[in-house]
Amino acid sequence: MTSAEGRYRIENLIPLELTLTVTATGYLGNRVNITLVEPGTVTVNIPLEPVIVNELAITDLSTAQSSYPAYSKLPITAQFTNGGSHVGWATCFGCPPI
Repeated sequence: MTSAEGRYRIENLIPLELTLTVTATGYLGNRVNITLVEPGTVTVNIPLEPVIVNELAITDLSTAQSSYPAYSKLPITAQFTNGGSHVGWATCFGCPPI
């Protein structure tokens, strides 16, 4: 988890190689390979590109519950902007599981 500004901190790591994967609603995910050769601090800036299709961008996704039984149908609510000028909501009730 990160702060609202996207900042995160992972402490007390031993030297290792890892892949850091970053995701956020409405953005394409990105991953970066990191090699930590000795204990210390490493700053990694990972840019995320917004997902925009025909000027429609999803800015938030939510469900009514934090978890659902396997293979159950669930309502998914999406907030979106259209070219930055209109904000709207759409809800899919009984959506198939993803």
